[in-house]
Amino acid sequence: MIPDSDLQKWQQAIKGIETQQSNLKPEELSAFQSLTEFIKIGNYKNTESEEYIQTMKKAISQYSTNRLLKAHLTNFVSLSEKYFKNPATVPPPIIQPKTDEKDNLKIPQPITSSNSLIKTVIGIGIGLVILAGSYFLIKDKIWFQNLFSKVGEETIEVQIVDSTTSATTTEIIEQEVHQEKNTNYFNEPEMIFVQGGTFIMGCTSDQGNECRDIEKPAHQVTISSFNISKYLVTQSEWIAIMDYNPSVSNRGDNYPVESVSWDEVQEYINRLNSATGKRYRLPTEAEWEYAARGGNKSKGYRYSGSNYLNDVAWYKENSNNGTRQIATKKPNELGIYDMSGNVWEWCNDWYGSYSSSNKKDPAGASTGTHRIHRGGGYGSADTYCRVAYRGGLSPGIIGFRLVLSDLSSNIAFQGRFPQASERLLIAADLQNLSKNDMKIMRNEIFARHGYIFQTNDMKSYFQNQTWYTPRYNDVNSLLTETEKKNIDLIKRYE
Repeated sequence: MIPDSDLQKWQQAIKGIETQQSNLKPEELSAFQSLTEFIKIGNYKNTESEEYIQTMKKAISQYSTNRLLKAHLTNFVSLSEKYFKNPATVPPPIIQPKTDEKDNLKIPQPITSSNSLIKTVIGIGIGLVILAGSYFLIKDKIWFQNLFSKVGEETIEVQIVDSTTSATTTEIIEQEVHQEKNTNYFNEPEMIFVQGGTFIMGCTSDQGNECRDIEKPAHQVTISSFNISKYLVTQSEWIAIMDYNPSVSNRGDNYPVESVSWDEVQEYINRLNSATGKRYRLPTEAEWEYAARGGNKSKGYRYSGSNYLNDVAWYKENSNNGTRQIATKKPNELGIYDMSGNVWEWCNDWYGSYSSSNKKDPAGASTGTHRIHRGGGYGSADTYCRVAYRGGLSPGIIGFRLVLSDLSSNIAFQGRFPQASERLLIAADLQNLSKNDMKIMRNEIFARHGYIFQTNDMKSYFQNQTWYTPRYNDVNSLLTETEKKNIDLIKRYE
């Protein structure tokens, strides 16, 4: 008898591959469909199965960046090898039926061996054999209809470890269950409006004697108004956009997503922006600290929302060494949760030293090797959860929250030239445009990706023939090939 656990794994793998079959090469899809047909009719002794299995086996290494598809392929091949190579392990069709909770029908195992069938029904009579055979043929078909339409809702144990991604297949299949629950469904983040203002950033008196050199000197910063997410981005929100769950601590829809790189967050933001038509981004470090301190409602707390860390944060002393569901501690003065503790949070800035001069909407260091992360995490000591503490040298369990740019009020995004991102431009498109119009056109391309250049950055970007500026890599990774070619054209005519 095929164990229930294997049936569930096979079911999950087939369903998962079917949902992503457009990613398969023609020969891979053909092999998958042929093997699936053999499984449907219980033909585990088909001589062509070995060739199809080998084709599927080779496909596994082709999808290292698609962790879900790779996991499903791995499980499908593993189970196919097990039962096609050893058909004797597959039971006859007349067995103790299994109850399906969905429709309460009796569902047998797949049909395999006519010899085993005869042995099973000896002594029952020819008429009973025919009746039973017909019954189970019908039920077998029903079982596979369920197999191809229903996805398990529990985590399925998988024995294979994915060495490429350093994630076990058990985790990946658990992610697929969440994906099925969230297909075509996601909630946009709930935002808190933060009124702009001026504050002292860095090592202020409320931080006590624990300031690090990297937090100095304290300096005056003026921040324009912005919107920041009330909560950390959750695992369910991440899965709904990205189709996998990278989190290594506690798992669940309302737990913060974590163990994501800065680049992975950029991909998430790009997809979210495409899906919503809005312009989300990571906060700058200055925006993050201003919000964490409570903005213009700040009461000068050491941590975000209190001088008593246990009131507002999950950290080393109370977290039981794991993330906790979002918004289970008190919010800060602005109503924002978890800006101290739970998970570190990515900011947009490079990690670099402060200047003593006054700043307005600073964007951080122009170059660097590490990105800033803030706020401390569930394993952090209290000092790392201070609103002024700056992390950047050793990435760990890092999550993030979002800022929503109001591009409608920004001169860089007037929406006049949508064609600049939708199709390749030709010289005739630029003939009647002024230099200022061409400037607006190129700015719109960047703005559609939530990226607004400062004037000096933009000037350097287009004057430098090597196309290198400190911010070039940030921008270039977001542009489509069409947009890159259009910018080249604009650059020649401007």
